[in-house]
Amino acid sequence: MRRIDEGYALVRARKTADLTQAELAVGLGTVQLAVTRLEGGRDPPSIATLCRYAKATGTRLTVDLVPSGG
Repeated sequence: MRRIDEGYALVRARKTADLTQAELAVGLGTVQLAVTRLEGGRDPPSIATLCRYAKATGTRLTVDLVPSGG
């Protein structure tokens, strides 16, 4: 479920920025297929990729550590 949440946050940021996947890909210096995979959770993103994604969408990346519950 975690990857679904992450993908949703990425899609929400892109749509709020009013960007298509193709437009975002240009801003990230990649291809649309890479954005599709990233948003779909197929390719786990690095922190560097998330930072670039945030910059390209006009958002800010936050990272949170929470108890594992176990």
